[in-house]
Amino acid sequence: QPEAPADGEEQPEAPADGEEQPMAEEEELAPPAAPVELSQDELQQAEDATAMVKARTRLAYLVMEDAIQARDLELLHEVVPEAVDHNVEEFHVARGYRTIAELELAIALKKQSIQDLHKTLDYARKTQVEEAIVLVAARELAKLEIKKGIADENAQLLARALDEGKAAGMTDKQLYQGKSFYVKLEITRVLTSDVIKELERVIALGLEIGLPADSKDMSAVYYRLAMLELGEATRGRNMELLKARIEKAKELEVDKELVKQGQDRWNILELEAATQDYDGERLREAMWEGKASGAPLGMFPPAKLKLKDLLPGAYTDWMTMEIEEGVAALTDDNAPSAPLRLLLDAAIEADVDEEDLKPAREKLQWLVMGEAVKLAVKEDIQTVLEEAGPYRFEFRDLKGKERVEALRARISHLEYQENLQEAKENLKNAMMSGDPITIRNCVEEAEKCGVEKEMIDAAKKKAAEMS
Repeated sequence: QPEAPADGEEQPEAPADGEEQPMAEEEELAPPAAPVELSQDELQQAEDATAMVKARTRLAYLVMEDAIQARDLELLHEVVPEAVDHNVEEFHVARGYRTIAELELAIALKKQSIQDLHKTLDYARKTQVEEAIVLVAARELAKLEIKKGIADENAQLLARALDEGKAAGMTDKQLYQGKSFYVKLEITRVLTSDVIKELERVIALGLEIGLPADSKDMSAVYYRLAMLELGEATRGRNMELLKARIEKAKELEVDKELVKQGQDRWNILELEAATQDYDGERLREAMWEGKASGAPLGMFPPAKLKLKDLLPGAYTDWMTMEIEEGVAALTDDNAPSAPLRLLLDAAIEADVDEEDLKPAREKLQWLVMGEAVKLAVKEDIQTVLEEAGPYRFEFRDLKGKERVEALRARISHLEYQENLQEAKENLKNAMMSGDPITIRNCVEEAEKCGVEKEMIDAAKKKAAEMS
């Protein structure tokens, strides 16, 4: 703990904020060391060493400069690294490396080596060789690669060479041969491609080099493009685009089946749209076209309802068609009659001409006759026979005769069953009455109707007992 100052002694001022705290005497820094004094010989040696370094640097620079002036590549490979080691200024060293790049580039140009040109061009750019020199080499490299790309039919190499040549300032005329061959290779490739953008790119390239749009090669690409675009539009829902694709495909004579698929798709979309609209004529046409295009059957009921309200006459025409096709489709003689009955009722409601209904009525009667053989009430079967009478089925062919006879046989069978049951009931009642005369009469009737022998024998025994 420092002692307080005695009375009369000056009070030391407190250091202001930020000022250093004065150090105690024992903490004060030691005085700086005295400079080292070199002898005269030592000073001379230091000066000589510095001069020597400078001399070596100067010599390295001059040797490199001579090699640059002589454009001696082998010597430059030796002296430029030495100039770096002797701390020659970077500016001068860069010039040395740049000269090496120029010389190596010249050699590669003379050798016409693609590989060497690539390597030396990269080095020339890195060492900032004059742009004009670089461009000359780049153009020559592009020419060599175009030539090789054509010889090897290598589209990838040609594409790169064309880009490099254009960047190096080659004219369209100089690039024309390579570009033309590249386009032909690309045309061959994309003719099996399913990528629309690739076809569009190749068409643009063909037009760029002046290939006529109607040339054989270009026509093939346009055909492929139209086919793919039509397929894409057919899978979508854009009616306007699909219509345009259909027209283009027709113009280029794309396969008719593909065009039909596109048109069918458009017709189905149109039927869907027309059903939501209130244009009767549009709906009528859409229904007929949609039907021809195989539109899903579920689309027609709502369309028919709307057509009935908008164009009753067109609705009648539609129902006339439906009843005619419905009859024609019924080739199975044992088909159920209910669907045709419903269709016939709808056609009648639609005011279809009676003459157009006759085939449906006749077909319905034929199917009803087929179902009637399973009926259990002879009066119902008789009614069917009476209704079928005007059609004279039994006089038309063997099938008609057999169907009528089957119904009559069914009636006979039901009558036999009724008579048999009645004879049994009469015989049973007679036996219960105990009257032998009544029993004998019922036995006679039962024998005619084919009542079981056991029952008849029992009745005869009963009558004998009662006599």
